[in-house]
Amino acid sequence: MKKLFILLMLLNGLCLLSQTSNNPFDVEKENSASTPPLIQESAPISEPTPTNKNPFDVASNRITIEKKPVYINPANEIQPSDSNKKNSFIFWISLVSLLITTIALTRDRKAFNNFPKLISNRNYLKLVNRDLNSTRLVIYILLYFSFFFSFATFLYLCGHHFYGLHGFKIYLLILIGVIGTYAIRHLALLILRYIVTTKQTISDHGFLIMVSNGITGMALIPFNLLFNYAESLKMTGFLLGAAIIVVFYIWRQVTGIFLSNADKQVNFFHFFIYICSLEIAPALVIIKLIHGYI
Repeated sequence: MKKLFILLMLLNGLCLLSQTSNNPFDVEKENSASTPPLIQESAPISEPTPTNKNPFDVASNRITIEKKPVYINPANEIQPSDSNKKNSFIFWISLVSLLITTIALTRDRKAFNNFPKLISNRNYLKLVNRDLNSTRLVIYILLYFSFFFSFATFLYLCGHHFYGLHGFKIYLLILIGVIGTYAIRHLALLILRYIVTTKQTISDHGFLIMVSNGITGMALIPFNLLFNYAESLKMTGFLLGAAIIVVFYIWRQVTGIFLSNADKQVNFFHFFIYICSLEIAPALVIIKLIHGYI
């Protein structure tokens, strides 16, 4: 056993002597003078420069809206719109139309009571025209002028609300156009009375125009005020006014056809020529002149 133990010891010694490389498990003692850093120093991290505006700052990202000063009306007064300011003269023109109608009414109330019979009875229309005197003629002329103002006002309001036309100058042009159209019509009827032999039929038709227009002018006054001043009822005023104009125009033409048929010397072809030459042509010419001037 001793020999075997001695042999093992000698073999261990030879193994130790045969090792020439460093022992990887040999840990050297740290030198207190120079200690190599285990972690290399990294470059200093530059801190972010503060910006003037923080994207996460809610207060700095608010959008400021400029508020206009609100007018407070303590007395609850109704402020007129721009449309009413531009068309303030419409009230005075409607007042003039009412004044003319009142003057005609105070002169002869019986003439107003006869309007339903004049509309419904053609024979009564002829009778009143034959018995027409100067006093009664003045009443119908006054109502005719009231129609000029009312009808021109309605046309002006249509141009203002649908086409943007406004101003007293435009109204005067429309008024002159309306008066000129009917002046040409009555002048042509007056000339025809001295040319053709059917003088009474032409006179009845001229009186029919005066009656229908007088009734139309009186009926348009409240609807013109409604059309201009009632903001929520403008379209209602327009439709009712247009309906009155169309109804009385159709009544006038139908009555004119029956009046012409009652005369054997006048046929439908003559009435058709009258419609084209004295109803449509003057209106188109006046509209063309006004449109060119505007």
